[in-house]
Amino acid sequence: MLSKINNITVFFEQGEKLTIPADYIKKFYISNINKNGDEIPYEESGITNKLIANFVMILFNDNTLNQNEFKIFKDNNIYSIAIKFKSSKTITFIITSAISPFLNNMEHNMYQKEYIFNNSKALLISEYRVKNITSLFI
Repeated sequence: MLSKINNITVFFEQGEKLTIPADYIKKFYISNINKNGDEIPYEESGITNKLIANFVMILFNDNTLNQNEFKIFKDNNIYSIAIKFKSSKTITFIITSAISPFLNNMEHNMYQKEYIFNNSKALLISEYRVKNITSLFI
């Protein structure tokens, strides 16, 4: 799938955005999952051409993002992710936790976690507790 992606743009709740070239990404997965970790069908968000996802995993290639660039994920809540394909098509996913009315007073999206493994940086968003996180990024 990564070979068909041109870039991924991450939109933050404060209005900023960060576009990540596909060659910065080692692994990428976006889906809807249930509490058992099984994939379930995507839901339409009610907003034209946008889907809802509740699981996002990005593992960046070694040394592609420096610490300051990676810090933007720690300082901001992710609202949505747009995948732009080499065919020029774009699919946008709203992150489930970002549209919850109960999270508006939170300082940070409680489902968004950032990790650093050796020189690789990773981002994981899931509304469920994920076991064996390290194995996802191997």
